[in-house]
Amino acid sequence: MPLRGTITCQRCGKKRNILSKFCSCGYDNVFLKLDYKGQRYRFFYDKEGRSFTITTAMSAQVQIDSAIRQHAFDPSEWIPFNANERMFSVLFEKFLEQKRKKLHPGTYHVYDVYYRIHFPPLHNTDVRDIRLKHLQGWYDGLPVKLSGKYKKNMTDCLRAFFNWLVRWGDLKECPIMPDIESPDSVPRTALEADTQIEQLAKIPEPFRDFIEFLMEAGLRPAEGCALKIQDYQRGRLLIQRTYSRNVLIETTKGKNKTWRTLSTRANALVLHAIGNDINPDRFIFVNPATGRGYLPEFLRKMWRTHTTVPQDLYSSTRHSLGTQLAESGTPKKYIQEILGHKDGRSTDVYMHPSDSRKREYLDNRNKVVDISKKRQNDR
Repeated sequence: MPLRGTITCQRCGKKRNILSKFCSCGYDNVFLKLDYKGQRYRFFYDKEGRSFTITTAMSAQVQIDSAIRQHAFDPSEWIPFNANERMFSVLFEKFLEQKRKKLHPGTYHVYDVYYRIHFPPLHNTDVRDIRLKHLQGWYDGLPVKLSGKYKKNMTDCLRAFFNWLVRWGDLKECPIMPDIESPDSVPRTALEADTQIEQLAKIPEPFRDFIEFLMEAGLRPAEGCALKIQDYQRGRLLIQRTYSRNVLIETTKGKNKTWRTLSTRANALVLHAIGNDINPDRFIFVNPATGRGYLPEFLRKMWRTHTTVPQDLYSSTRHSLGTQLAESGTPKKYIQEILGHKDGRSTDVYMHPSDSRKREYLDNRNKVVDISKKRQNDR
């Protein structure tokens, strides 16, 4: 007499071939469908709360059939009370809740978007059963229109989530992450000082001082927008807040307060912006169009609208300053301090050899014979 219940693939819903470890769709986890006393049940876990594989489901099917014949079957024994607690969706929401105060609002928002828009294929999966094949299947199913960098950021988010589970004892080890395509982002490049001056002249005059200040100080645009009069002290600025998605937050990217020394020109621009105002809570640079402090997105849009170079505002100010300092012979330690980096390796990213300097080195090769002169001598 056949056993009661049907073993079915969790992914495609087809009846499973009990002689094969994997379904034709490539998935191995299954569930057991059973009609009992007019009720339809679906069992996904064994009595220890583990997701069924074809082997464990067959064993459970035998046990359930035997219990039914003996009139001793209790469906609740096969529905672990804490099964939902191990679901990806439940644990990821806990992850977000715990990280809410630690993440920048922008990062938290992005993680929430990943969870709601891109992670649903993983929502109903026990985190202990997630393997590389599941993650690779999820990754391969992402929309083609998403950029490589966006996909990489989502994968990094998943890695952070699984590492959090390991830390809290919900997982023994982080699963292997899927193979990802190379990010297709365009490398940042710097502007030379002459080009900066040309582009600065294209910015409407009322907004020009703040853009010039960012070029001189090398602050992140969001940090520059967040500066208040109380942060200024005799040629120095205390960087202690920033913007994240146009929301002012009382912390910085590195979560530490740092003093930055200003150049003579940057200091003059700050003093001019402050004027005779003594209100410590007023923003140093005020947007003349609104009468309030600048927002980073306003600056980025204005730069894109009025300039004619491919570099964005960040590259044209902060990255360009790092390159100009390096090419003028400034020791790396000083560049690191000026840009406010904890790690010198971050400073290396901000040094982009300019075309003019590369051309200068090419033209000044001493060990290479001048081909044109040699040809003239041969004649």
